[in-house]
Amino acid sequence: MNFIHKIRDIQKWRRASKFYDALIPERSICFDVGANVGDKSVIYSKLGHTVYAFEPQTECQQALANRLAGFSNATICQIGLGSVPGKADLQVCNLNEVSTLSKSFIEFYDRYDYLEWNQSESITIDTLDAQIQKFGMPSYVKIDVEGYEMEVLKGLSEAVDVIEFEFNGPFKSEALDCVRRISDIGEYRFNYSVYEQFKFELKAPIHPKAFIKTFSDLPDSILTGDIYAIKS
Repeated sequence: MNFIHKIRDIQKWRRASKFYDALIPERSICFDVGANVGDKSVIYSKLGHTVYAFEPQTECQQALANRLAGFSNATICQIGLGSVPGKADLQVCNLNEVSTLSKSFIEFYDRYDYLEWNQSESITIDTLDAQIQKFGMPSYVKIDVEGYEMEVLKGLSEAVDVIEFEFNGPFKSEALDCVRRISDIGEYRFNYSVYEQFKFELKAPIHPKAFIKTFSDLPDSILTGDIYAIKS
């Protein structure tokens, strides 16, 4: 990594830390669902939150363990989350950050030659509700599971203070289904950020109907980012 890249990484980390420090209530329980190698788990941990990092991929476990080793407030949970407990076959990608349980996600992105899903791994699935019973009510839940976000949300029946979930431009309608699902659980307002910008695009979170209209009109050039549901 050259000097310019190091500076950019430092700047991004500082921007992300400032963003989450303002967003997450002090001394919260945070669920990082789809933690991968722990980028956001590290940020939440450094901010002093109690972190549960949910990541089923064996390939990610050593890196995740190394990065969280110095944090007594972080726990790694080697399971996936979904709508019901059980077992599932995780489709493992050559880029581990896009391994997924979503067939439609693979069907769309398989057109890109640099992505290959040549392996699968049997993983344990549990629900958010079950993990809340086990670890306590989180104030913050981040979900980044490559097209499987709705299934994770189906396993949640209690309103969490803030829910962050990833969206992908080609699956805009699925993201809006997640907005509707969250709105069924509790009263929320919504905002969004573009990939790794760590800033809100709207001046303030807005009601679900207004957000659905705004988000539906996003240009196709916005490929990915995160939606934030903030309990009213």
